[in-house]
Amino acid sequence: MGFAPIILAEIASRPPGIEFFLLLVIIYSSYFFVKGILAYLRRMSIQNLPTAKARSAAVGMVELHGKAKSLGEPLVSPFYGFKCLYYAVVVEDERKGKSGSNHYTELKNARLESTAPFLLEDETGTITVDPKDASIYILKRDMYCIGPLSKFPKDMRDFLDKKSRGEPIPDRIANFLSGMITQRYRVREFTISEGDEIYVFGNAKIPKSQPTYDVSNALVVSKGEPWQDFILADHPEEKLKGGFVYPMLIAGMAFLNILLCALSFGFYSPCIATQIGIFTIILWVIHSTMEPSLGKA
Repeated sequence: MGFAPIILAEIASRPPGIEFFLLLVIIYSSYFFVKGILAYLRRMSIQNLPTAKARSAAVGMVELHGKAKSLGEPLVSPFYGFKCLYYAVVVEDERKGKSGSNHYTELKNARLESTAPFLLEDETGTITVDPKDASIYILKRDMYCIGPLSKFPKDMRDFLDKKSRGEPIPDRIANFLSGMITQRYRVREFTISEGDEIYVFGNAKIPKSQPTYDVSNALVVSKGEPWQDFILADHPEEKLKGGFVYPMLIAGMAFLNILLCALSFGFYSPCIATQIGIFTIILWVIHSTMEPSLGKA
């Protein structure tokens, strides 16, 4: 009975709506926590699987490193016209955060990717790679165009009309938060060319029909089950693993924020609430200013 007045007084001293605020912060922080856990699992999957050779790769999950090689005539990238084996075009629009900094966010359904298979060649031979549905991590990219839609070439405007959310993109005027300036877009083209060093992490399986081209290993590396990773990168494994450390560190901060919120449900403290606010702002700034990477995951 002696604790009841203390508990009631503590509850009465809380700011109105604090529980709702804490719940929103927990949901928001959980997004970064789950993202970091997925990054950790992906990093461990890459780290624990030894690199196989193209000729001796067996059915199942494999990790391969070699050079990209064409199966026939190379592809031509849509806008730069580069000869390549794989290309991806990403469309982003410019947005202004509350901190005043500008950042670009990829438009949904506005990515154009090639799906033609190609070969990975190492010192032992070759194996086929089917890039469809791969998580792509490509560093080699070229900026095709940046600015208001009205300054884009006609072929690019036509592309945007067809690819962005299934509806035409208007050359609109941004709202007051964007400074009343014409909306700006950025188009980037990523490519993998003949002879480029590539890293592949995916599921090697027997194709439905035997290949009609010369290849050392008849298996095809492609997307396996929905929960299995399929990664195609143009940089070494160590550099790829290093890219997963950043979201893991952010996940640690998000987890601490969740713990502080859970503690505040039982005991409210202005000091803890201030710390929660600071961590939430940091997470928001990171989310709003982080450069979008080319990768589906």
